[in-house]
Amino acid sequence: MDFYKKHKDEKKKGLSYNDNAKALKEMKRDPQFDWLKIAHSQVLQQSLKDLDQAYQNFFTKRAKFPKFHKKNSKQSVRYMQYVFVGENEITFPKIGKVKAVIHRPCEGKVKNVTVTKTKSGRYFASVQVELEVPEPKFDRTDDAVGIDLGLK
Repeated sequence: MDFYKKHKDEKKKGLSYNDNAKALKEMKRDPQFDWLKIAHSQVLQQSLKDLDQAYQNFFTKRAKFPKFHKKNSKQSVRYMQYVFVGENEITFPKIGKVKAVIHRPCEGKVKNVTVTKTKSGRYFASVQVELEVPEPKFDRTDDAVGIDLGLK
């Protein structure tokens, strides 16, 4: 966000997601930012997409100007690929297997997993899955059916 503000002051123009992604790629090559290599690349890209969406919401008057959040506030990270949910564990890229209490079995293809750390230090994972739901079959009857739309 700070990078965005500096760029806007210098160039009088905002940064797009593509500009930020290019800058991230360059930062990962810099030895000063070696810590960026610890995180999976898609996690970093997803946070840039969230930042871009926050700015778009601001400019279309749907939200206030984005601001830095304190480190001890709620934090979240989204994994879009390579996450596997087992019976009592979740496997994340670059982290490995993490024990978890799975309340409901994940049926279908895992689309993304959002891991949230609350202010109290507890972690929660929200799993979004894609299910194929069969179309409901209706029995055809020869009886007359009346529908009252309630129109005057």
